[in-house]
Amino acid sequence: SMVKKGGYALEHRILMAQSLGRPLLDSEVVHHIDGDKANNRLDNLMLVSPNHHSLFNRMCIDCPVRQELSLRKEASVN
Repeated sequence: SMVKKGGYALEHRILMAQSLGRPLLDSEVVHHIDGDKANNRLDNLMLVSPNHHSLFNRMCIDCPVRQELSLRKEASVN
């Protein structure tokens, strides 16, 4: 089920399901390509398995896009 306890659903999962025309399986993970979980544009979302999601997160930790987002977040806090 796409609905979590408490009756809410995550926006990125809803958007991916709508684009596929079917509900997502519990085993499917929606990965934010740029690492910004607030960026739910469809071109920033990728459907992956849990194993691939872990791999993407490890591989992308030093990606220039993620580094730039981190710098922006730090600048907005200071």
